[in-house]
Amino acid sequence: MSIKKKGTIIILSSILAICVFAFMGFRGFVNSIRNQRSCEWANIDNIELHAHIDVPKVTKWDCDYEKGQNTKMASFTIDKNNFDVNKYIQDYNLKKLSSSTEFEYGRFLNLKKESLIGSDLYYKKSPPDEERYDVLLDKTTGRLWVTIKYKD
Repeated sequence: MSIKKKGTIIILSSILAICVFAFMGFRGFVNSIRNQRSCEWANIDNIELHAHIDVPKVTKWDCDYEKGQNTKMASFTIDKNNFDVNKYIQDYNLKKLSSSTEFEYGRFLNLKKESLIGSDLYYKKSPPDEERYDVLLDKTTGRLWVTIKYKD
């Protein structure tokens, strides 16, 4: 085998090995975010992966993880500058809440049913065969609540 062929094989093998290691590292990083349960590191990314929504730019957030119930509850105040709430509702298939008895308000962090009088609410629930998540959006105030009941 000529020196050119050997050199080409070594270079291609090295590039392939680097690509495989980079992919494995990226996959490991994403899995560490997915498996994260705390409210500190990668909280929004974890919520986005489990609830299948994008959490837009926020001005304030609160979170609580109940280890015994394996449940994370979070609330966000969305930065309404440059945020198209109607597009968000359409993109994430949120349904308008038509009745105050239609949803379990106690399922969300720091949410009192009385504080939502006059609000324009939209929600999304996980399909029955998936990990349990609930999303509630107050279109009027720009508040977003997400609760995830992890399977594992």
